[in-house]
Amino acid sequence: IEIVRQRMGLPPLDDATRDQYWRSILGAAEDMAMATEFVRSHSGKFGVDADRIALGGFSAGAITALNTAYGIGTPVKAVFALSGGVSGYNLFETVQPGMPPALFFVAQNDLEGIQSGTRFAVKALASKGIATEMAWVPGFGHFYPMGAVSLGSEVSRTPVETRILEFLKAKLANEPRE
Repeated sequence: IEIVRQRMGLPPLDDATRDQYWRSILGAAEDMAMATEFVRSHSGKFGVDADRIALGGFSAGAITALNTAYGIGTPVKAVFALSGGVSGYNLFETVQPGMPPALFFVAQNDLEGIQSGTRFAVKALASKGIATEMAWVPGFGHFYPMGAVSLGSEVSRTPVETRILEFLKAKLANEPRE
């Protein structure tokens, strides 16, 4: 956050603004958890399958989605994070077996905090047996278009948008009920 603040010409965080920053991160996750529960409880009205909800976002939105699913433990079916590492929760403490699979994107020249936060999140999820997929976006910094090519760990070359849609299709698929 300090690197971004510096690039924006803002002063470093002090004790008061650091506290506000942490509260906003945790508050954003609580807001997303409440929004998810609202959609789940009104799924019939919205035409949504309450058992097939996914969370995702870019940058701060990705951090919020990760914190909501793996920090707070809001039950969802899948999570995707575009250039959003982890901030606010120690996922080694909060992640539990059986939590949803995750798809992570990081750009080649992304912010170091995003790169290290993503590595931390992937390691924490994997330590509890959570399925993770990683893709990197060559030639870009923190911002990249959805049509940019992403390179996956399985040596695939797929546009970011297509990779997300394929992940969601696979993870949100209707499973036969017994």
